[in-house]
Amino acid sequence: DCPGGFKSAPEPFAVELSTGQRLKADLVLWCVGARSNADYLMPPECLEARSRLVKVSRSLQVEGLPGVFAIGDCTNLPEAKLSLVAGSNVGKGPGMPPGHADVVLANLVDLAAGREPSHAWQAPKRVAALVPVTKAVGGASLGAPNFLAGLKATR
Repeated sequence: DCPGGFKSAPEPFAVELSTGQRLKADLVLWCVGARSNADYLMPPECLEARSRLVKVSRSLQVEGLPGVFAIGDCTNLPEAKLSLVAGSNVGKGPGMPPGHADVVLANLVDLAAGREPSHAWQAPKRVAALVPVTKAVGGASLGAPNFLAGLKATR
């Protein structure tokens, strides 16, 4: 175990998914939090000096590290930092561009086939999220730039 939730093992170990499926893993990265903490994973030249976000191209490949990709809040992409942008958007309806996970998967397939990564991230045109905090209070994120508004329940 290492700081920041990095876990590795000398031999593969089982990881159980929420579906009950078990996978063998060599490495697990716990990647949740309020702010990027990629310092323990990336060389300093791969991070923006001020924000400490990972520098990525539109293919989500880490700048300066061929074949290494980053997704989610740790990236320096100009977007609303929401899970729906980072995850897979397959089957989420018309108008949803591919999520980070979709782009990286397609680019890994390219690399495995001996091709250069050819898929590029594109920002969703509109992003909205409503988050209940308690029965009476919640928050809303209404696109980029993020605008957080306090909401109160009405009866």
